[in-house]
Formats: sequence, structure tokens, C-alpha cells
Amino acid sequence: MKILTGHWLLGQDFLDRMEAQAQDFVVDLPAYTAFIEQRSRSREDEDGDLFVREGSTAHIPIIGVLTVKPDFFYDLFGGGSAVYGDIVAAIRAAENDETITDIVLEIDSPGGEVAGFLRTAQVIADVQKPVEAQVTNIAASAAFGLAVQANTVIVENTMTLTGSVGVARKHFVSDALVVVTSTEAPDKQPDVKTDEGVAAVKRELDALHAEFAGIIASGRGVSVAEVNADFGRGALVIANSALQSGMIDGIGSASRARESNESSTNASAEGNAMDLAELMAKHPDLFKAVRDEGIAAGIDKERDRVTAHVTAGAAMGAGEIACRNILDGTEFGSQTAQAEYLTAGRNLSEINARHDDEEHLKSLSNARTKSAGGGSEPDAVAVNDAVFAQVEANLDINTVEA
Repeated sequence: MKILTGHWLLGQDFLDRMEAQAQDFVVDLPAYTAFIEQRSRSREDEDGDLFVREGSTAHIPIIGVLTVKPDFFYDLFGGGSAVYGDIVAAIRAAENDETITDIVLEIDSPGGEVAGFLRTAQVIADVQKPVEAQVTNIAASAAFGLAVQANTVIVENTMTLTGSVGVARKHFVSDALVVVTSTEAPDKQPDVKTDEGVAAVKRELDALHAEFAGIIASGRGVSVAEVNADFGRGALVIANSALQSGMIDGIGSASRARESNESSTNASAEGNAMDLAELMAKHPDLFKAVRDEGIAAGIDKERDRVTAHVTAGAAMGAGEIACRNILDGTEFGSQTAQAEYLTAGRNLSEINARHDDEEHLKSLSNARTKSAGGGSEPDAVAVNDAVFAQVEANLDINTVEA
């Protein structure tokens, strides 16, 4: 049985664990055959929805390793496999269902095979209905590539991991293994023990990476250069960093989002949205509670606004400006109000500086008069005169027209 051969878009940690488990894995052929038959039969006999219906929303699980066909090994050790074809069939069924208004992809996957990825990503990108990807634990490599084809990517909490954007391939080198290729096909089996062989492998992986990064860039509306520079450079990225770099759109519980959606659906179950008059007539207690809450919130907000203006006016010597802004209903955070307070504060600072200079000038003048009348030394008088002249000059410079 071939395990972990070919090209994969898998998170490196998961790849390492699968390879370690594969070393001692012995295939139970009867169980494997029964598994494949059961999975194939369940898809052929499926009479109901290919997705989970929740109101007008279709929830499509993408859980486990992404594979082209059901995989016995991953179901035993890797948390299952999500078959690309099943994902495509579910998405198309949801899009063609007139009762479905939006689609949610519920993703918890370390990635998977390259084969099948491109077609599935394109199907998600082409959906005309709103699509949201909700990542509950991890969306690595190929799984992240599928997630970003949605209109919105939300992760469940701050510990959720996304990314692992890159392509890797392991080679096991043995001195006893000799590979000979035809003369004109030296890169068919590159010798990775040589620089030329490593370069040949990198060329292949670079080409795959360019395609993969391009698909992610298209999904997020950024450039390939931004993906390569800001999306983890092959590593998994924790939620807050992913949000900051634009890899995802938000952090929040998928279950809370569903509960909110259910509450909204229940509230409108009686028909069209009610206006205030209908709400007051049918639900007077609710109307009063909403009204009282709104009044209280308004009072708190107005108190904060007035307090901010009064505080700024007192600190900046701009009481008149503060009163005008309060009466006009001007928000404290407006650019005009902030500019007025800053200007007033600067003028107040300059006026205070001028006052200090005037007081200093008076002090020096008194000292000079006393020195001249008291028989002070000529040099001391000259020094006082020099300082007095300098302060006068500074005072002229700092004069402010109020």
C-alpha cells in the first residue's frame, strides 16, 4: 500500500506524524475493502441532502485529510479524510437548492493531496451565493487554500491555526539505491545528494508553489508577493497574527454565529419585520424595555460627550469653545473640535510663557534699580542690563495676539 506518496499540500507537523505512524502500519485488507465499499455505497445511496441544512443555510463539513478518494489510513489514524468530490457535490447541491441562501464551510483539516485541490477551490470561488469559511481548529495548506475562496474566513478562537502555505517533498536517501535515467531526462529521478538534483526538485516545487500562492492571493484579493511575505512563509499562523496580516477576516465562535442566526430567524418567523407601532401594540413590555434601554444608553453617551468637552475646555483654557460644542451637539472626537482644543492649548501655553517672561523682566528691572542705587559694581550692572535686554527681545518674539 502506498502511503504519503506523490505531492501533498499538508501541514508539516501532520505529515511528520503520519509518516511516523506509517512505519509500523499493517494493512488489514478485508477491513480496508469493506471500508471502501461502505464509503462508496453510502455516497451512491444518498437520498437526502449532501449538506447539513440549518434554516436557509447549508453547512458543509470539511474535516480530516483532503483526498481524491476515501482513505482507510486517515480514517484510522488521522481523523478521517474529506473527499474532494464529496465537497464539490455538496457545494453544487447547495447552490442549486432554491431554499438555500448561503453556505458555510466548516473546516478542520491539516490539508491534503494536490490532486483535486484546484478543481475544488475553483468550484468554491465560482459560487454565486454568499460563502463563509468557519475554521474550528486548523486550516493548513490545501485546507487554507479552500477556506480563502469563501467570501469571509472566520476562525473559532485565538488558538486556531491557519496557513502552512507551501509545497514540500521528502526524499529518503540510500547509498545502496542507484537510479539511472535516460540521457535527455536527467530530472526524471533527480539525485538529491547533488546540488543539481536539489535544484531540479526545487524547480518542480517552486512551480507548484507559484500556482498555490496564486490561488490564495486571488481568494484574499492580494498579490502573490504579499502572500509569500506576510502569510507565514510556510508556517502555521496563530489567529491574531493571521487577522493582522489579512489571512482571515475575524475571530469568533461559529456556534455563536449560528445561535445569532437562529435568534434572528425566530424573531422574524411571524412574518415581515415589525415597525415601532406594531411592536408597541403586540409586545408592549418588550417595546418599553427596548425604549428604556435606548434612553439609558443615550443619557450615558451624552454625559460622556459633555464631560469630555468640559474637561478639555478647562485644561486648554477654552471654556467658550467647549460651551459652543456642547450646545451644537458636536462629538468630542470630531477633527474640528480636536483642532480647536489643540490651538487653544497652544495659545494658552504661549500666553503663560509670556506671563512668565514678564514676571522675570520685572524681577530683573527691580534688581537693576537696586544695584544702580546701592553702589553695585559696574560689571554686575552691565550683566543685569544684558540679561534684561535679552528677556525683552524674547518677550517680543513670543508675543501672542489673543
